[in-house]
Amino acid sequence: MNKFRLAYLIFGSFLLLYLFLYNPKQPSTNFQSYISNFNPEKTIVGRFILAPINIKFIVPPKEKYYCGDREIDKKDFDLCMKYSLHKMGIRKMKDAGKLIHYLNLQRPHEMPQIIDSNHGHRIRLMRAETYFLLICFFVLLWFYRFKATEGLRNFYKKI
Repeated sequence: MNKFRLAYLIFGSFLLLYLFLYNPKQPSTNFQSYISNFNPEKTIVGRFILAPINIKFIVPPKEKYYCGDREIDKKDFDLCMKYSLHKMGIRKMKDAGKLIHYLNLQRPHEMPQIIDSNHGHRIRLMRAETYFLLICFFVLLWFYRFKATEGLRNFYKKI
């Protein structure tokens, strides 16, 4: 029975580490650099559980609109985007008044950008949630080791 408990703890530990900490895009050559550059949005639990909850309820996106390096409002951002598409030859602007108004807003090589100002807060929160949940599940794994192995043994006896 002790072998079953040990196998349960080892298998459960590897499964928890895989779900909470494994990131296929991040190189795992050095442990210190892996932890310092850890991105919880790319893990399995972060992608499917933590990110949707954090984006919708806890830390919603707060978008800031930029035309080059200047912060502008949504209306001017739409003009900035239209002019950028006009300048690249993708979509021509038909309203000359908007074009003249926009030439006052934009410098020659500025591109429009939308930046989420809450992204850094969300990453820090997700990192803390990941570590907290990982520790909680390790504690649950440890406390339920007897019940789980007894349940497995009873299941195999019935078969």
